[in-house]
Amino acid sequence: MTMENLLEVLEALDRKVESLVTLVRKLDAERSELRRQLDHAVREKEQMAQERESLLQDMTSFEENRAAIRARVQSIIQKINELEE
Repeated sequence: MTMENLLEVLEALDRKVESLVTLVRKLDAERSELRRQLDHAVREKEQMAQERESLLQDMTSFEENRAAIRARVQSIIQKINELEE
């Protein structure tokens, strides 16, 4: 190989290395963005789980209150029926 051929090979390798370095930087940026999005999604999932738990507690409380009110109404109806007899 001549010196000129070696220089051409070195220049081609240099271009290839620069291309790969650019690709690595781009992939690092994409990875950082994906990691940010994943972290955001995990936070949202945790928040939604907390909201779900709160809603389940509210539903349980509502059902308990509803049952208590129903029992009181039934008791009142029964007392009215007893007074009518």
